[in-house]
Amino acid sequence: MDAARVSGEAMAEGTANEAGKDAELVMVEGRRAHLSDYPAIAAFLREAYEDLAPFKGEERWHWQFTNNPYRDHSDEHAPVWIADDAGRVVG
Repeated sequence: MDAARVSGEAMAEGTANEAGKDAELVMVEGRRAHLSDYPAIAAFLREAYEDLAPFKGEERWHWQFTNNPYRDHSDEHAPVWIADDAGRVVG
């Protein structure tokens, strides 16, 4: 299985509407990252870690994922999973 969907509704059933307000339904897809996802992943890392993770830059991405000699180069996936919320990397 390449992707899994998680519904906020399933996880929050019975607790989401405690204050009498409508809960927001969140759909997040867990999937293998594509090498082309790097710009979105980099934006997420900057937002999540700010200056705490300077070693997670583009040079390291290419070293660890794109140019990794153990990666199957016929596959355009990176050996990492991401959480995708409607095209936005959120984890």
